[in-house]
Amino acid sequence: MPRPDLSLLPNEDTSAKNRFGPECRRPSREVNDAMNAENVRINLRYDQADLKSLLRYAKAHDIERGGRYDIRLPPRLNIWTHTWTHPGCRAESSLMFSMEFDWSTASLMSVRLQPGYNWTIFLDELARLQRAALGNRVYGKSRCEPKT
Repeated sequence: MPRPDLSLLPNEDTSAKNRFGPECRRPSREVNDAMNAENVRINLRYDQADLKSLLRYAKAHDIERGGRYDIRLPPRLNIWTHTWTHPGCRAESSLMFSMEFDWSTASLMSVRLQPGYNWTIFLDELARLQRAALGNRVYGKSRCEPKT
């Protein structure tokens, strides 16, 4: 004689976790972090050649090849905490910032700051990227440091 299914009797725990399995628990950390990220709309214009140099540098220093940058379309540049030189580094690395560019106006249009990273850290990372990609050139002209 077949046994009756007693899995959902009244007074039983009927939470989503128990009814549907472990995959129905609360969203993962990545989803929570994406929901808590701060999106900042800006309009930082570049010279077309400078933007091209910046994106070329980022592509040459891709996260898959020992760098910290990840280029996606439409151009979106992601900056990671550290390189993915081996699986342990990849597991520990986290996304810091995501920058969206508008190629037609050669502008940085928005920045997504991931939780734990603020505007000051972003500006430092952007300056580091610009210095590496453009050297002393900004807006197509040589950068002059103030003399003290």
